[in-house]
Amino acid sequence: MKTLHLSTLAARIFLSFIALSPLATADQVLQVNAGRGLINVYFPDSYDPSEPLPLLVGLHGYSHYGQGFEDYVQLRQHVDSRKFIYLYPNGTTDPWGNRYWNATDNCCDFWNTDIDDSGYIQALVQQVRNNLSVDERRISTIGHSNGGYMGYRLACDAPETFASIISLAGAAWFDAGNCPADQPVHVLQIHGTNDDVVYYNGELSDSWSGTGYPGAEDSVRQWVAINHCDEDPDESLPNINLEYWINGAETTKKVWSGCNPGGSGELWTIWGGSHSPYLVPAFGSLVLDWLDAHPKPLMATKFCEAGSNSVSTSGAQIFSSGYPSFSSEGLELAAYALPTNQFGIFFGGPLAQDPPLSFGNGYRCVRPQGLQRLNPAVSTTLGEATRALDLTQAPLDTYQPGDTRYFQFWYRDPNDPNGVANFNLSDGIELTFWP
Repeated sequence: MKTLHLSTLAARIFLSFIALSPLATADQVLQVNAGRGLINVYFPDSYDPSEPLPLLVGLHGYSHYGQGFEDYVQLRQHVDSRKFIYLYPNGTTDPWGNRYWNATDNCCDFWNTDIDDSGYIQALVQQVRNNLSVDERRISTIGHSNGGYMGYRLACDAPETFASIISLAGAAWFDAGNCPADQPVHVLQIHGTNDDVVYYNGELSDSWSGTGYPGAEDSVRQWVAINHCDEDPDESLPNINLEYWINGAETTKKVWSGCNPGGSGELWTIWGGSHSPYLVPAFGSLVLDWLDAHPKPLMATKFCEAGSNSVSTSGAQIFSSGYPSFSSEGLELAAYALPTNQFGIFFGGPLAQDPPLSFGNGYRCVRPQGLQRLNPAVSTTLGEATRALDLTQAPLDTYQPGDTRYFQFWYRDPNDPNGVANFNLSDGIELTFWP
């Protein structure tokens, strides 16, 4: 970050914001509190709890505040028509009176308070989840400057939560090793080449933080690596217009593809753009279109039915959690709606049984050829059973990236009145494994 008197920086950003006036909007308001006071959460007038909606968190820049950020990007006017949930919280105030987010070692906890803004924003997201119907595959952030840095921090800390981030004139960690993410996230960096606050090409160090930050493309490339994307981007896409005062379509695109599901990298370069470009009226629609196109994918696909059992007419259900990748940890299988305190086994194989075959009081959905059994599991008093999938240990150490496997759960059910056998099986899921 260029050495610049902070009052001058704040003035420049403020002047760029007051050039735009917020548009009238209609939506409903919920207030949440994650320990720092009430924050407004906006959601559509047509809200239906049975319809989960995307959740977007707006993050202001250093020395600014949530409403000022919204006045700049003007996204709230789209809440009703685009049907999403939106909040734009405030960071804490430093001894100079400037609001900020503690994002990376470069920006912007200049007083070394070590405040946990990542935890705070994640807590706000959880509060919204607790009160509104949120589409868990479409939780995203958009931030300007320090807010863009904060988006990268959240992607690093909670890649299982955030589907995508948009950073306008922000940057990732200077040292990519500070980012612990082991799951993919969609990343869009928007940056002006004439940015004189957060340089487009980055900086090795600055006098405020004592450390540097990567340039716009290097910030995206950190996530190209995490997402296992192709090394070379597609630069053939048509230019777009983002900066109102620059004639023509001044913004070029670079898009990295071939990534693990749920990840991508994209760079929109505003040629001649400043730190706070004067955004065209279509900016909101452009970024919301991008967010709509970049959800988290469904990792597991159901492929057969379960037989009814002694506790549920729908039978036992199998699910996965975590990311099915050789570079990720925490992948787990779980089965629910089980008779309590009963022995069972998760098993998987390379082939689905189509059509399923009657077996016990249920259906065998996985062919026996190449079938692999995991260590036994006993259902809890809540009727649940779990087993971690360790891809480095037998019998799963033979899996390769790109392999697809089919899983079920076999379990004892001696009190099942629905059939003649004392055992049953869950439904099945299909998983594909990635690098």
